[in-house]
Amino acid sequence: MKKITLLIFGIVLISCNKKETPEPETIVVDSLATAKVSENLVIAPGEKIGNTMIGANAETLSALGQPDLSDAAMGKAWMSWFSKNPNNPGTELMVSTGYKDSEMKEKTIREIRVNSPDFKTAGGNGVGNTVLDIVEEFPNIKATTAYSNIKTGQEVEVFDDQFSGIAFEIQKEAPKKCIAIIIHEKDKPVRVDYTVLHSEFQLKDVDNF
Repeated sequence: MKKITLLIFGIVLISCNKKETPEPETIVVDSLATAKVSENLVIAPGEKIGNTMIGANAETLSALGQPDLSDAAMGKAWMSWFSKNPNNPGTELMVSTGYKDSEMKEKTIREIRVNSPDFKTAGGNGVGNTVLDIVEEFPNIKATTAYSNIKTGQEVEVFDDQFSGIAFEIQKEAPKKCIAIIIHEKDKPVRVDYTVLHSEFQLKDVDNF
């Protein structure tokens, strides 16, 4: 998150130095100004969100600083970092780690979840897009899990493209917009077990949701 803020801040400084030919302001903090997504903001199914990579050693997360929330048990862990940008409150990066194999010598990144609209897929999908937009790019997604937020009353369905390694949290009420994206290992189902960090998330059976 700090890297995203520094990147945007650097762009603003460059634009301020171009005094010869003033142009209308096009940079909006915490939103994408062009269709081309910066490499630091790319969502690649089964691979990465920004600079956080699926399968990378868990020690690489030290570059993000100490997490704001964390929980660990049975060799697995969830960690969460909140944006420090006052213009984008509530945005969060969550990462799940676990042992790479049965030798239990190395922990790697297993899942990555983000609810910031800055991050986009190659097709331009991200937080704020509708499920209809997302289906055009990922026609194989299907509802697999659901939860409700006890504090806000919001009801959410989780649509997963298991083969590609990407899942979308979609608010149940119309217009059914995406509120978060999860990247996970390809050919493996998404695991919505981050309720250990957010006790207000109550999991439900999607068939009875």
